[in-house]
Formats: sequence, C-alpha cells, structure tokens
Amino acid sequence: CALPIYLLSGQYENGGWPQFWPGPRGYQVHITFNDDAIVNTLNMIRDMMNHKAPYEDDLIDKTLCVRLGKAFNKGIECILATQIIKDGEPSVWCQQNDRETLKPAPARAYELPSYCSAESAGIVRLLMELQIGRASCRE
Repeated sequence: CALPIYLLSGQYENGGWPQFWPGPRGYQVHITFNDDAIVNTLNMIRDMMNHKAPYEDDLIDKTLCVRLGKAFNKGIECILATQIIKDGEPSVWCQQNDRETLKPAPARAYELPSYCSAESAGIVRLLMELQIGRASCRE
C-alpha cells in the first residue's frame, strides 16, 4: 500500500505537513491546518494503525504500523506546539504555521494569520478522541 509511505514522506521533522506534497511552493510549504488537512491526515494514519477499513488485512504490517505511530505522535506534538497562547493561556489554532518558526503564517493575500474556529474545532475533536499516552499499533 503506497498511501502510508506517501503520507510519511511529506511530514516535516517537526511533525507538520505542508498544504501540498510533493513540491509545495510559496505559502503551500506552511504547516497547514486549513480545511482540516492535518486532522484528516492524522485520522487516516490512525485508521491505518487500527486496521480500519479499507486498511484491514495485511496492508499495514507491524514495521509500517510502528512508523505510522511515530508520525502520528509527532503530528500531535506539532499540533500542541502550534497552539496560539494568548495572555499565557492556550487558545486556538490558525490556518497555517511557518514550517521553521511554527508561528502563524499568511497564505494567499486575503488569508492573513488569524484565529480560526473551524480548524480549531476539528483539532480539539481529534485531541479529545485520543487515549491517554501515545498512539500505538493495534495488536
């Protein structure tokens, strides 16, 4: 199954993913929460790790599952590292973050860095679904 390898190859060392892969240009290189891009990626990775349809049977072996688990955990770390802190309190997320500094970043001319309720709701939903501890492969 080539899909997991494709997803893994696009992940930045800090755990984020660009808007497009391969060959992102301009604002596409930013870590992208817009349109639930990272949330959907992490949900797909979790489904693969849990052998949820259509990833059941032998599509995901133990070695690949371990790699997916590491990528998932790095993705969660990136989410937590990019949460906007306002007056010392964690608040919400923006649509995209600079891949180097993790600070909110602009995209197209009309997409300035801003607090984004829709993206934040999807991120919070994902975080609330997590079990205590780290993601691991289903035995």
